[in-house]
Amino acid sequence: MLKPLVGEWTPAPGPKQGRGVFVLFVTRCPQSSIGGHDIGSSIVGAVLVAIEPPADPGKSNVSRRAHWAALVNVFGDPDSAVVKLFAQEGFPVTPAKLALHVERDDGTATFSIATDAGETRLQTYFAAAPTAAMAHQTAMVSVGETPIAIIRGSESATRQSKGAGMVKTEGDTWPARLALPLKPAGVALDTKFLWRFEFLTRAGKAPQS
Repeated sequence: MLKPLVGEWTPAPGPKQGRGVFVLFVTRCPQSSIGGHDIGSSIVGAVLVAIEPPADPGKSNVSRRAHWAALVNVFGDPDSAVVKLFAQEGFPVTPAKLALHVERDDGTATFSIATDAGETRLQTYFAAAPTAAMAHQTAMVSVGETPIAIIRGSESATRQSKGAGMVKTEGDTWPARLALPLKPAGVALDTKFLWRFEFLTRAGKAPQS
């Protein structure tokens, strides 16, 4: 089911045999910069499919042990600086209105992705579970473009991973297209989220961060 989404890449196996990893998320950063220039707050959504790292990462200089994913779709305001950067680097972008709301007192979080074609809403609840600091190197690749665009860089956050949630969809959405269950297999909430990525192509284009 996931193979047609990732083009030349091979979906990585998920925790259940015969299943891959499909991720839908929204992130909001109160302070962002591109190329060292402050752009203020930003909010962006994305669809990711975990993939096997290439046998030869080539000029990306990314370890095979990094978290590799195909970036299938980017959502956001097409006029925002971050979304423009994804678009100009060859990643598929869909204009969307995004919302993210976290209630720390009662352990709930909601997000929504609304496009002209449909809307996806996720409501989550986190029990009094411990949080864990996490940090890793990430590599994300575009699909359907030549030369292939690659994001590389570091992410860190404080993560609550033991969450439960329910998805609601209206119209044409990724969960509806793929007939995904409305109860996600896993839900996580990252706070104190920091990310620093460089954008480059397999052809060796100078990176932007």
